[in-house]
Amino acid sequence: MIAAKSRGKCIIPLIAMVAVLILSSCNATSDVFSQQTVDRVREALIPGVALYQPTDIVTKDQYQTMIDAYSGQLTDSVEGGYDQLVKEYKKILKDLMAKQAKAPQTVKLKPADMTLHFREDEDMLLTFYGKEVQVNDGMRFEWTPESLQRAKDDGYLGVYGITPYQKDGCQRAFSVRTWREGASPALTFQWITYDVYHNDNYISPAHEYSIEGLSQEAATAKADELLRKIDLPFQQVSAVIEGHDAEPEYGQTASHAYVLTYKRDVGTVAQNDFGRVRSNDALPMVEQLQEESIRLTIDKDGFQGFNWQFPVRVLSVENPNVKLLSFEEIKAIFDKQIIAQYEARPKEDEDIRSQRLVIYRVTLSAMPVSIQNEPNAFRYIPVWDFCGKLIGKYAGDYPKGTSNHYVLDGSNERVTLGRGEARHDTQDVSFLTVNAIDGSIIDRNLGH
Repeated sequence: MIAAKSRGKCIIPLIAMVAVLILSSCNATSDVFSQQTVDRVREALIPGVALYQPTDIVTKDQYQTMIDAYSGQLTDSVEGGYDQLVKEYKKILKDLMAKQAKAPQTVKLKPADMTLHFREDEDMLLTFYGKEVQVNDGMRFEWTPESLQRAKDDGYLGVYGITPYQKDGCQRAFSVRTWREGASPALTFQWITYDVYHNDNYISPAHEYSIEGLSQEAATAKADELLRKIDLPFQQVSAVIEGHDAEPEYGQTASHAYVLTYKRDVGTVAQNDFGRVRSNDALPMVEQLQEESIRLTIDKDGFQGFNWQFPVRVLSVENPNVKLLSFEEIKAIFDKQIIAQYEARPKEDEDIRSQRLVIYRVTLSAMPVSIQNEPNAFRYIPVWDFCGKLIGKYAGDYPKGTSNHYVLDGSNERVTLGRGEARHDTQDVSFLTVNAIDGSIIDRNLGH
């Protein structure tokens, strides 16, 4: 049983001892994405729905969806007096109508192979293993006997299947990949669109979501039940509403869905989901720690997305009862480190006169930390996170209400980093992560 006491907005768990676990990244199909797991997830998400092989053939109805979208853009461009866009849209519409006239009414889709197998048609796999060759004025990748055999020997397996197109021109895809080089293992189910034009003016039909009549509590209950049905031991760490409001002037209706993030239950203090402050902007993303998570998208019509990335498995419990530093000791480390870490941080904008850091949440959670000389293993340890936001104050003569300037509050301030700033609008940001066992500072980006 865990008790808690509140100090203002800070909830401090009264925990003296926790377990430390050793986990491993999953490199082989059998680690997490076994055929049994793949089948269970698919049947839970889309029970009884047949999946098919993708095809490049476009039907008359699909062309009509694109014609409708471009016709709307053409009308807006005519009314707005954008002559160049009018010319471009007329050309695209002429081309689409010509193709529609020759397109079939229907396409007979072939059933997809939903058993885990080597997928030679995986684009990322071909790019990583294949040979780059000159074709006309461009380059492309091709398989050679040697590169194909190397990819097979490395153990890549996957599945890919699509649903038939919906009336809005969209379809859903269910995919699994187990390959770790160049792309993370992932199991996904999401809406996709058919790409015909690949230029700046391409209009892609988008599936619209609605949460009308669906509360966050009801969405969470459905997601929890789904994961229990699949037998996945995960806990919810965040819940947000994503989407966009209606913009009638652009022909856009409102579209909102709940996005629920889950992380593995590691049998100790729960994990968390924080935005990270990059300690080094020059650091390649591939060197940053990637944490296992499941993101579920749900609206009033059911599950619209499922994304399980960076799977891990528990190898052992290294220490079932490790002692933690007191919170007073952790607070002393925070007081010493936070000023030194952010005092020298450069201002994001030259017009900022001063900046202050507001810490509004302090929490204890489990975090994967890399193990030296073991690139695919992690130690889950307890850490304290200090979440907040960095606020910049501008001079009194800073332009207000003009284009190309930031919007400030009544005190001539704005959030430059943290919740309330565009990059982390709905997510808490950890500004300092402290090892709860020994007090060392951990970089959440690197995992050490």
